Amino acid sequence: MSDWEDELRDRFLAELESADAEALARLIGEAAAPASLKAKLLANATLEGRFDRHAGAVAELLNLSEARAKELLDGIGRTESWEPSPIPSVELFHIEGGPGTENAITGFVRIAAEAGFPPHEHLGAEAVLILQGSVKDLVSGAIHRPGDIARMAKGTAHELLARPGPDLVYLSVVQTGVSIGGRVFGPHDADL
Repeated sequence: MSDWEDELRDRFLAELESADAEALARLIGEAAAPASLKAKLLANATLEGRFDRHAGAVAELLNLSEARAKELLDGIGRTESWEPSPIPSVELFHIEGGPGTENAITGFVRIAAEAGFPPHEHLGAEAVLILQGSVKDLVSGAIHRPGDIARMAKGTAHELLARPGPDLVYLSVVQTGVSIGGRVFGPHDADL
């Protein structure tokens, strides 16, 4: 598949995952969709391999093999991989990176479309790989889309807003930690 076809497939699956029964009914032209329709459609959708085109970048950022990166990327489609964060509309999928990430917060972040991640300061360098959706940096005005890697230096700060469309999903590797609202979160904090 081409990158364009991969992105189109990702958008469809993301929309399907976030659709409610009424939206699905409109999509298939039914007056009322059975409650189980979304589950049936998702069960028949192939989610494994969905983000494989990002495996090289994930492997590089996490200092892991591409095979391990693909395994982690496949976990994005599993509900049990995600947990709520202390920030509304933000979910986290904690993962462990390879050598060089021991003093970093590493994981996937999912932010509901049109929701935000509050202002925060980086205590070390940050690298973020966008996997799905798009995001606007409210400080710089930059917009990042799937495949983009955004880097922030130690001591910099910004605020993020997930743009309309599918939920924003990205890999984050933040050395040392972040300060959010004066509270410091480090690599070994269970809260973030």
